[in-house]
Amino acid sequence: MVDGVTLKFKDGGEIANYWRSCLRLPFNVITNWNTGEIYPYMWGEYKGLRLGIFEHSDGVFKYVIRGSLHVFWNNGGANDTLYTFQDFLKTLDKLEKELCVNAQSVRVHSVEFGLNVSTSLDASFVLTGLKSWGKDLFSLEKEDAEKKTIKAIKKDDYEVKIYDKGGCVANQQNQRLNNKKQRKQDKRNNKDKTRETRDYNKKLLRVEIRYKKMKKLNSVLKGTGLKVVTLADLTRIEVFQLVSSELLKVWSDAIYFNSLDEYARDSMTSQQLERFKYLLITETWNLGNAETEKEKAQIRSLRQNKKNTWWAMLLKFGGHNTQAEIRANMIGVLDQILGQKTAFEPHVLDQILDKQKTPVENEKLVRFTTLKIRGEKLYLENSIKEDSEVKTIGGGALKKSGTFYPRKADPKKHKCSQCGGDMSHKKPNAKYCSKRCSNKQSHENRKRRMKEAKTKEIPILENLLKKMERGRLNLLITYTHNRKRYSDLLEQKEIKASSDWIKRIKEVQVLKGGGRSKRVLTGTRAKKLIREITKRNN
Repeated sequence: MVDGVTLKFKDGGEIANYWRSCLRLPFNVITNWNTGEIYPYMWGEYKGLRLGIFEHSDGVFKYVIRGSLHVFWNNGGANDTLYTFQDFLKTLDKLEKELCVNAQSVRVHSVEFGLNVSTSLDASFVLTGLKSWGKDLFSLEKEDAEKKTIKAIKKDDYEVKIYDKGGCVANQQNQRLNNKKQRKQDKRNNKDKTRETRDYNKKLLRVEIRYKKMKKLNSVLKGTGLKVVTLADLTRIEVFQLVSSELLKVWSDAIYFNSLDEYARDSMTSQQLERFKYLLITETWNLGNAETEKEKAQIRSLRQNKKNTWWAMLLKFGGHNTQAEIRANMIGVLDQILGQKTAFEPHVLDQILDKQKTPVENEKLVRFTTLKIRGEKLYLENSIKEDSEVKTIGGGALKKSGTFYPRKADPKKHKCSQCGGDMSHKKPNAKYCSKRCSNKQSHENRKRRMKEAKTKEIPILENLLKKMERGRLNLLITYTHNRKRYSDLLEQKEIKASSDWIKRIKEVQVLKGGGRSKRVLTGTRAKKLIREITKRNN
């Protein structure tokens, strides 16, 4: 249950001496490359924990412990096993016995609670159905260190994660097998587990919630008289029960859709069917951010209405539901962790699971599969009781026996406007197959416009140069300064421009009486006119 922690405490240096002399832990230090100065901070690794020591000039030693208590309990092994409340209490005794760390004197700065739950489907496939939680969409993350895929929602004071735990453990084991130094160390410690091949549990899902600030955790405990400050405050079973409810809410309140779940499509009206398809789109649940309290209240109300509609449709038309099954498995695991039967808050998923156990006779159940073809969301209803032939359309597999409901008609094949290449992989409204073709076409269009302007403006310039002798031209001159455009209305006799100012001219309009525009010059023609007028006035 309790997994990652950040603990801080201080003393006069007794624990630092014990760690370095008695345990003989290999500590690392930070050294300045240029001066050779050794900074008063060192750290070391011990059974999944990272131990940090910071020595102050006044003789006070400050300590930081980061890492997984579950891994520490397993002597550096994986944290994919069952870790109960009683195991946590024994972990604190082990922490005091091996590292001389008293839970009463250690402050908790962040804590992570995690739950491993078995699923009937592969965990990596289950992750694809997560859409949103609260007002936020799940973001897909990949950590290169362990090469695991995570669905997460990150906030300033807490973080929610759901990921494939079996895949994570398998990647960690492969790294240990490839790490020769680690293998030698395991051999010295009479551990040869890295040479054994461990089975990859593909159906193990992990749900985590990490409180980055204890203020957020204490807000969950508000009204119960409980407060977490030190590590010993986590030894109360009531804290575990309240956090267990929060973990259960993370999964239960998430908007989840699995393409293998079943629904009574024939019982839906056409309006209900369209509404159901609309709720299947992930972007439907992205309601954006609000600034004022009024906007926030409107967004909360809108999302709650959508949730109520979603749960009502699942309860009325739903058959097999993966989310409800996983919730039931989580409740069973939480009862084992707490060591007692716990009455959690009822949820609509419990009713859906009860309905699933008593199916309606002769009710035809259908699966909805969301596909994305050429940038368009398409919906396919597949009967689960019939074997269908498969054909390929636009890169997606569609079954002939299913009913196909596109939001828009399947766009015809179109070609690139520049090179004529195939653009079946692009959106229907795309014009170019690549950025290169887009830039090339823009260059040709710009060149054509400049040529047309030159052909049109040269006769105007020649005519104005003849009339310039009279000295009666009224000009509206547009120029740039500090990346902004300005316009000045001047008479011909007022113009005495420097060469730098002439370079900034973009356009010159020759005005009639009343301020109406008569003729326009741009580019080099406008600059030439002003240059000739300046020469005449000088």
